Amino acid sequence: MQEDSLAAVGARPEPVGPVIDGGEAVPADAAPADPVVAEAVAHRRHQVELVVGIGIVAACCAFVFFELQPSLLLRNTTPNGGDTGAHVWWPAFFGDNILGTLRLSGWTQDYYAGFPVGHFYFPLPALLIVLGDVVLPYNISFKLVAASGPVLLPAAAYVFARGLGARWPAPPLFSAAAVLYLFDLKYQNWGGNLTSALQGSSPSRWGSRWACSSSACSPACCAPGGGQVLAAVLFAATVMCHIIVAGFAVGAAVLVWLGFRPIKNLLSAVSVGAVGLALTAVWTVPLIARLGYTTDMGWQKLTDYVDSLFPTEILWLVALAVVGSVAGFISRRRPAVILTGLTLAFGLLFSVIPEGRVWNGRLLPFYYLMLFLLAALGAAEICGWLGRLARWAWGRAGEPLGVEPPTRPRVGAAFVVTTVLAVLFSVGALVFSHADRAFLDDWARWNNSGFEARDAAPEFFEIIETMDALPPGRAVWERTEGLNNYGTDLALELLPYFTDGRISSMEGLYFESSATTPFHFLMTAKLGSDPSNPVRFPDDSEVVYGQNAANGTPEEFDHGVAQLQAFGVRYLMLTSDAAIERAEAHDALTLVAEVTDNDEIEPSGWSIYEVADSATVEGLRYEPVVLRDAAPEEWLEPAALWWEDPDALARPLAAGGPSEWARSDASDAATVPFRELPPVEVTEIETTNDTIEFRVDQPGVPVVVKTSYFPGWSAEGAEGPWRLTPNLMVVVPTEEHVTLSYGATGLDRAALAITLLGVAGLFGLARLSDRPSDRRSERRSNRRGPERPDQPALP
Repeated sequence: MQEDSLAAVGARPEPVGPVIDGGEAVPADAAPADPVVAEAVAHRRHQVELVVGIGIVAACCAFVFFELQPSLLLRNTTPNGGDTGAHVWWPAFFGDNILGTLRLSGWTQDYYAGFPVGHFYFPLPALLIVLGDVVLPYNISFKLVAASGPVLLPAAAYVFARGLGARWPAPPLFSAAAVLYLFDLKYQNWGGNLTSALQGSSPSRWGSRWACSSSACSPACCAPGGGQVLAAVLFAATVMCHIIVAGFAVGAAVLVWLGFRPIKNLLSAVSVGAVGLALTAVWTVPLIARLGYTTDMGWQKLTDYVDSLFPTEILWLVALAVVGSVAGFISRRRPAVILTGLTLAFGLLFSVIPEGRVWNGRLLPFYYLMLFLLAALGAAEICGWLGRLARWAWGRAGEPLGVEPPTRPRVGAAFVVTTVLAVLFSVGALVFSHADRAFLDDWARWNNSGFEARDAAPEFFEIIETMDALPPGRAVWERTEGLNNYGTDLALELLPYFTDGRISSMEGLYFESSATTPFHFLMTAKLGSDPSNPVRFPDDSEVVYGQNAANGTPEEFDHGVAQLQAFGVRYLMLTSDAAIERAEAHDALTLVAEVTDNDEIEPSGWSIYEVADSATVEGLRYEPVVLRDAAPEEWLEPAALWWEDPDALARPLAAGGPSEWARSDASDAATVPFRELPPVEVTEIETTNDTIEFRVDQPGVPVVVKTSYFPGWSAEGAEGPWRLTPNLMVVVPTEEHVTLSYGATGLDRAALAITLLGVAGLFGLARLSDRPSDRRSERRSNRRGPERPDQPALP
């Protein structure tokens, strides 16, 4: 069994007798005289630990799998429910359009007037779904991969405990604690538990699984001939599943390293971390370098620290965790020190992290997971105490404290009692979880039965068929609470999924992945009766959401239509009476299709309007003004104030441009005189996922390309592109035919080179694992020969 004392604090003295009974050393005078028998007992105990431990892990994993209703997981229906229903799009797009390019990210026109798909979102789960799609229908592959995170977490927790050298029976109790954690219902959308997974936080669940496995390899990394290669790969997998979860893996790995002769193992630890990060560089380097082009959702920090960290319904868990922590510290056991450190770290980070891009609520799931695992250590301590009590009572009854004579080696009363108690604790955890699952059954059934099983499914698929019959174009749809009757309130985000990209949705799930997101929601606030307004602008911002169609003025609705035209939106889909009434009175909106309400379930039908004068590429009326302070991080406020000023829309602001364009500070841009441009006709517009082609009759006159700006776009036959308000592109044609293409930049190629170095680094780690000193030690051992050539078989 692995040594679990913490070297940094001081090692416990070696046992005076063989470790054969309940995890504690049997006194020397009670130990069997024959060392062969002692080894046989240890071997028998090891066998029991493996059989019982793996049995508990298998039961825990099977329990979670069956609670998710496998008959529905294996049904070929389109998953829905919460964010899950909208997540369906990304792996399918990845497999169809990006994987063949040997990249992890690309461009799509499906959301937000185009956005860098995969650039800011985690690629590994999507890759696994696509690989599963090779042998399974896509829907089944999606559901199984999404479910595999929770299903395999108990196994990852068991491996984590074994990797840390936790004493028996902690490893199987870790697995049972993971089940309790999964069925914890304190929250629904922070990540980690089953409710979050069903809500759509599958990447964080996958990340937690990889993080536990990665951390479990950390002790091996610090040992000669250890698993450096495996640890680096698992760490890279964790990063590619979720950045925040990667923080957990790093924290655990650092604490493990500190407990395993940190100076001696510094090279090994740094090498593993460097190689693991290098493997992810193809994705992480562009992500970090271009964070300024993401949207800060303005998550509001949770400040009820006591209620969040110590909710009354889990005070029993806190008490058990304290037992595990205190007993572990007294005994100087590494697992307790590491888990206590991680628990305190995540609790402290939750409390002190400032309000910003990282929402502090996302840290709570890791705090809770560590609390559950600490509680498992506490339960293991209690099992051990009761086991030793049983051994004492057995001895008082006149039985020997050790083992039977050599002919029948036995593991001892304490180990038997400890093991039985561990089984009872684990069974109790499963029984409690099953009884306390509340709404999880209904939620799992809702998600996995699919869009096809909803009562409003005929209306939903009629909408899809109606839109698919129209000419291609972008669509904006009105938000309404009744959308959830289709399967999720994000159902219409799947317009591009079900129409194979012919109809794109301006709104998509990946809010933070596009800098166009805030401008979209400022626009929809004026057009619908119940807008969501999800982007929270800074408290000192002058930007405010407009009134909705039911309460606002006709002028505000007119402003919203002008913004539709500025975005090149072709279709406006409305369901509320107030919005439809405004649309009927607007000259730029023409009713082109209707979907009637046939099921008497909300939404009550749809009216679909075509937006006039809404080409995706067109000439500008006035020359743009170039902002001097146009860094990506400084763009939102001036661009949003411009976007919300109806009189400013005709003369956009730019982040760059020819030298003859006027320059101004953002505060003075509105005072710059307007410079009218000659008219230019744009024809033959053709758009694919990553190319835009068109012809102009007058080169030299700037045109706006109504696709979101992002580094990676280049122009042939034109100067530019430059960023243009709100977040579009402007070019100055130098030829009649212009082609814009999205592709890899120098930064992307450098990131790929680093990843290739990381692959080479794996071979270096393999060499590091086979150190010359270890080979010399092995040769000396071979020259000496085995210490006990005669190893009797167990009876």
